[in-house]
Amino acid sequence: MLDSLDGLSVSDALGAQFFIMGRSLSGLRSGTPPLGRWDWTDDIEMACSVVAELHQHQQIDQDRLAARFARRFSPERDYGHATVITLRQIRDGKRWKETAGAAFEGQGSCGNGAAMRVAPLGAYYADDPQRAVTEAVRSAQVTHMNSEGVTGAVAVAIAAGQAAFAHHTQTPPTPTEFLTAILGHLEPGETTHGIRRARALFGTTVAEAAHELGNGSRVKSQDTVPFALWAAATYLDDYPAAVTACIEADGDIDTTCAITGGIVAAYTGTATETGVPQTWLAAREPLPSWLTTTNRPAVGSINRGGTSRSTLTIFAVNSGQRRTLARARPVATMRKAAGCNALPCPYIRRAGMHRSGCDVEGSDTRCLETANPGQRSRDHYLARPGDDFCPIPRPAGDCSRSASR
Repeated sequence: MLDSLDGLSVSDALGAQFFIMGRSLSGLRSGTPPLGRWDWTDDIEMACSVVAELHQHQQIDQDRLAARFARRFSPERDYGHATVITLRQIRDGKRWKETAGAAFEGQGSCGNGAAMRVAPLGAYYADDPQRAVTEAVRSAQVTHMNSEGVTGAVAVAIAAGQAAFAHHTQTPPTPTEFLTAILGHLEPGETTHGIRRARALFGTTVAEAAHELGNGSRVKSQDTVPFALWAAATYLDDYPAAVTACIEADGDIDTTCAITGGIVAAYTGTATETGVPQTWLAAREPLPSWLTTTNRPAVGSINRGGTSRSTLTIFAVNSGQRRTLARARPVATMRKAAGCNALPCPYIRRAGMHRSGCDVEGSDTRCLETANPGQRSRDHYLARPGDDFCPIPRPAGDCSRSASR
């Protein structure tokens, strides 16, 4: 997780330097990066809050994370306008669900902010991609309620988890394998379409990829995440090359750099020849003093339940007991219409736009929910006691009825 945070913060701070006139891309390529201290932006301030939340609590609590974001919010860090409004309202006492949900005339934000801060979370859950999906959704919704903004965060989290796991197992995927694994966790939409398009562009130049996929100039998930993942997949074993590609692409440079750098550093680390250069780390502004993480957990000890990549942790709604299922077993073969007991299933308040069901294995009944609001999902929400998603009792035996709340 901390390698990813280092990679994210260094690339964000370096990318921000290229908004200043006179910075030389050719100089960077030849080993002469910008002089002076590299100040980081909102990308890092929010990523550090996510890391602190995981370090202290091993999971995302949305109310607590919203409070962290609002408390640490520094306008001079170049926050987006919608996020400034959201965080100021939260700081003034408004609930995050109200303010995030009201953004953009009730559509929620589809910006790239949720994606830019989430890579360390994905690395933290490297051995449990389904849990990474769930926690990435929670981390995104605090500021980005639009399904595209959420999908971007999920994609980046899964990418960082894949990178960290590949580092641990020393089995680097091909670029195509890398993006294919990510797509398996995503819902249909513009961001997903862009990532699928990126998978067909390996072997093209940076300029061609940026032209086809976008470079973040619209500050949306849809035109930011696909290129960032293309760059990460293309240069997974070469952190400087990955970050340089994002700078060459122009656009929202600090954000594409942050996303790509956070993913690639989860694979390369910081103490390797092709990892985050020590001179770049030294140039980066120190991380905030309130960030007190000191340990770098190894893959396999990341999840406090000790689950491996081959297992999926699920919390039974009626008892809160944690259990594991073999991930190799497809969800479709577990979904049955018989034997469901009456129990609350969490639903997201988006009318008629999602589907939920009960997964049953023998007498073991669990309630799973859509990961992304407003979308049908294969990547189910992992139900956890206390989640505030408008509980609705389910009739016995009813495992497939769509909701319209």
